[in-house]
Amino acid sequence: MRLDSEAASHAHSQAKTEEQIAAEEAWNETEKVWLVHRDGFSLASQLKSEELNLPEGKVRVKLDHDGAILDVDEDDVEKANAPSCDRLEDLASLVYLNESSVLHTLRQRYGASLLHTYAGPSLLVLGPRGAPAVYSEKVMHMFKGCRREDMAPHIYAVAQTAYRAMLMSRQD
Repeated sequence: MRLDSEAASHAHSQAKTEEQIAAEEAWNETEKVWLVHRDGFSLASQLKSEELNLPEGKVRVKLDHDGAILDVDEDDVEKANAPSCDRLEDLASLVYLNESSVLHTLRQRYGASLLHTYAGPSLLVLGPRGAPAVYSEKVMHMFKGCRREDMAPHIYAVAQTAYRAMLMSRQD
């Protein structure tokens, strides 16, 4: 059983509109990257280096937010995932697992009030302001008896998984 917002997000991510499919195809045709800089990271398109006369270790990128074209060190560029990965429940599922992609995914999930995210077997929890309803007794009961793969990332899902493992192994 999934939380309502998680279920809606999950269902929405599985049914793609023609517009979403076209956007994904356009994304795949360009080489999207994160340009890492002092203030964080910015989405950019890496321009084809064969056509350019750049020194060794440099790449040319075009920033998405303002169209600026920059020559940067190739070490300052990290591959970006397609928008379909923006709210993945498990960071280990990212195609390109790098710091910028992880932070971007966490930011997107937090913005959608999806505070829990798996990182492989671990659970990351971004602390919300105030006392959220995601820890209520009602929510806890939603997770009872469910398997991890049937549940959205949540501290109660981790507890349920641990409880099931304890029952199966007959050890605490």
